Amino acid sequence: MIPLASGNSGIVHVWVCVDRNRNILDRVVVKQNVPGIASYNNPDNWDRGQIGGEPMESFIANAIHYQLSTTNPGDEKFVAECLGYGDCQYQPPDLPQYKLYYEYLLGDLPGCIESQWRTSKLVKRPGRLRRTRVEQEQEPFPEGFLWALFEALAKNAVAMDTLGIVHGDMQSANIFFGQPDPNHFAIWPVPKLGDFGSSRWSDQIQGQLGRHRIGPYAETFAAPEMDFDESWWPGQHVVQFFDHWDPNLPPSAPGGQPGGYVQRPAVLSSRTNIWQIGMLMLAATRLEPHLLETQWRDPPDPANYPIPMHQAMGFRPGFASQPMKMRLDDAKSRRYSRQLLTLVKKCLVFDPDARISPQQLLREVQTKMIGRDGGMMTAGGRFPHSHPIKLRMSLTDRYKVGKKPYKPRKVA
Repeated sequence: MIPLASGNSGIVHVWVCVDRNRNILDRVVVKQNVPGIASYNNPDNWDRGQIGGEPMESFIANAIHYQLSTTNPGDEKFVAECLGYGDCQYQPPDLPQYKLYYEYLLGDLPGCIESQWRTSKLVKRPGRLRRTRVEQEQEPFPEGFLWALFEALAKNAVAMDTLGIVHGDMQSANIFFGQPDPNHFAIWPVPKLGDFGSSRWSDQIQGQLGRHRIGPYAETFAAPEMDFDESWWPGQHVVQFFDHWDPNLPPSAPGGQPGGYVQRPAVLSSRTNIWQIGMLMLAATRLEPHLLETQWRDPPDPANYPIPMHQAMGFRPGFASQPMKMRLDDAKSRRYSRQLLTLVKKCLVFDPDARISPQQLLREVQTKMIGRDGGMMTAGGRFPHSHPIKLRMSLTDRYKVGKKPYKPRKVA
């Protein structure tokens, strides 16, 4: 059992099964929630509201996996597969707990971004026995990789729209990577959407979801309609209102046409997923796990936080409702195509009804990525480690079947 990560609701481990020679036979990622966590008794966290049955996270992950596989076989690779769930044995009755089992993955988007910041590497120089360390500049993602990520997210958005699902927590830490697909962008790892613990079914008739029903989420990736007033107990007072067209509104003047705009409270829908996809793509183009202007709530270095409040991104008066910039200010990322950046902007429209739909987003991604993928969409074969557009993130499988388990360094 090797710890991987922890969050608000639990801890994630890798479990490996070894033979008598300590060679790996199989491995699985286990997500175990906190014993006695209050959300355990919330019916919204369980399929059909049956507390202690199948966790909603498992049910929704498998529903999306199935939807992707039936729509276009092979597309299920774009979602982290939940292999099962189960109770934790020997727990006191007042401390209920369960586990989820996931496929083993190589890493996540924050780690992938941070690997592009790497400033040095070891190289073998002619005539020397030992490798020497050389400096590297920060390297923006290749545009082809951004299109591959965009396509994976758009396909998930279409599947969730078909099923009526609002993910709610599409943040960088919930984008994972699997082994490359030899038939599609073989040079890069496959992006996978995961962690459906905050996901909910929307109203199948209206296609909407009340703000108060969503689970916990990262505020740095929240859509405008997810904003709420924390001072209003229990934190479910909607702040945002949007204009909605009502065709049944009486004419405003005698002889006029019926219909008009009315203001309604914000609701969550499939367009909420679209905003969060835009934020994810923006984070990737700018090599920021969380956009700097969204970190004003809890800055990493409060004394030196460089963003004035009028530029901080938020959805209240006095805040900026749009990000500061679309890309890094270096020569390489300045070569990103206008088509890519324009499509990201279409996701980041304040009014949910005015955002691009999931279906239109996927169509435009698949149309505009042609000729802008660096020739990598269909390229096959083996790619050298020194290939100019390979990612710096290691694709080494630390727990490869047939090998000895990876031993992490002990923390003093």
